[in-house]
Amino acid sequence: MKKNKDILVSVLCPVYNQQDYVEQCLKSVVSQQTDFSYEVIVNDDHSTDHTADVVRRYEIAYPSLVTAIYQASNQFSQGVDIIRDVLLPRARGKYIAICEGDDWWTSPLKLQHQVQLMEQYPDAGLCYTYFDKYSQARQETFPFHFHEHEGLDVYPYILASKCTIWYVTVMMSADLMRRAPRLDTRRYFTGDVFWYYWVTSRSRTLLLREKTAVYRVLDTSVSHFTRKRRKIDFFFLSSNTRLYFARHYPPGHPWLTAQVRKKSGVNVFKYALLHRDYALSRTTRIALLPLMSPKKTGYCLLHFACRSRCFFDRASRWYQQHVGA
Repeated sequence: MKKNKDILVSVLCPVYNQQDYVEQCLKSVVSQQTDFSYEVIVNDDHSTDHTADVVRRYEIAYPSLVTAIYQASNQFSQGVDIIRDVLLPRARGKYIAICEGDDWWTSPLKLQHQVQLMEQYPDAGLCYTYFDKYSQARQETFPFHFHEHEGLDVYPYILASKCTIWYVTVMMSADLMRRAPRLDTRRYFTGDVFWYYWVTSRSRTLLLREKTAVYRVLDTSVSHFTRKRRKIDFFFLSSNTRLYFARHYPPGHPWLTAQVRKKSGVNVFKYALLHRDYALSRTTRIALLPLMSPKKTGYCLLHFACRSRCFFDRASRWYQQHVGA
């Protein structure tokens, strides 16, 4: 890394109870080979294991590179957005890269090559790469294949379909991130896809065709669930975020907007059934068209039948039993 006062990239590392993985993460981050200066900002969210001890070792070993924040209480459980409210305000770089404590980078030139590509396009706000997944349970690495989207029209497609951009690979414009709308974390999911929707809606997206990272699949990760209830709750928050963007930043294609609203509406309705929230069910709109999978279409018809409070209560009891099973 070139030694100068101008930081070009800020690497943000949120960590929590990842003592078995965080060293691999931090080692891959501090080993980047660049001709510019970058910084690493780590937030330990009051880990109850030895994660903070590992972080402290790297902070001592790399004092000019690593800055650590040690929380006195867990901020995430209190609704604090760790990236937005804790790490981003401390970042000095023009670009932001993110590596969570259980993931790691495999290419020492990840930052170098992404910066070189981003600098070629002044209107670029996000650059992502290829990566592998690693199953901790199976102790197995396998490639992750996705639909490649790049250019100025990425936003409509990731909003309407499953997003295949992943935190561990991204580099984003710090300026754009700071201008993002502020959403209530109790009602909206403000993690990775929130940033992708926002940044791609305002800028060009770039794909660096290199494999640079590994995403570790854990049973306890935020987006991996062993319980149906947690999954439904998570997709409720994610769907609210998707609906927010569809309303405030329409993707420009009427059929895509309709698809977004239907997919999101189904998830909100499932949440209403699970929590017996009749008022939420009635404020949710699910159009029958465009037709989607038979399962989602079935939920659409069930929602139509649940107009009466009596039928909704019966359906809710059935759904709670179904989810519990």
